[in-house]
Amino acid sequence: REKLEGTFADAEAELTEKSDEVENDDRLIKSLMRLYRRAYQVIGAAVLAVGICITPFPGFFVKEMPENIPHIPLIYILNVINVSISYFFSYKSTLLFVYQKKYIDGMIRAGVMLVSVAGRRPGCFL
Repeated sequence: REKLEGTFADAEAELTEKSDEVENDDRLIKSLMRLYRRAYQVIGAAVLAVGICITPFPGFFVKEMPENIPHIPLIYILNVINVSISYFFSYKSTLLFVYQKKYIDGMIRAGVMLVSVAGRRPGCFL
């Protein structure tokens, strides 16, 4: 078995190209999933850190801050957290993509969205 070396993109290409071969190699799958998990965790942490670090400087990015929207920094931080958290879990969808079972990911996302909407508007499902 070849040893995977190189970048994150090389590993993804290798996994996609050899999906039939890789399907029965649990050791390789676990190794690649650890690589993906680590890469996505680093990216998510970087997005979170940079997002929080630039929170005190909204005037640098937005020339005219709207006065009628309260708690803009809080809204911004919540959005940064939302984006960064998605990186911590998105590596798992790569395995579904390789096995051509992306429909499972779609069903999970639809279910989460449905629960999210139902939580915000409980009266609309009665």
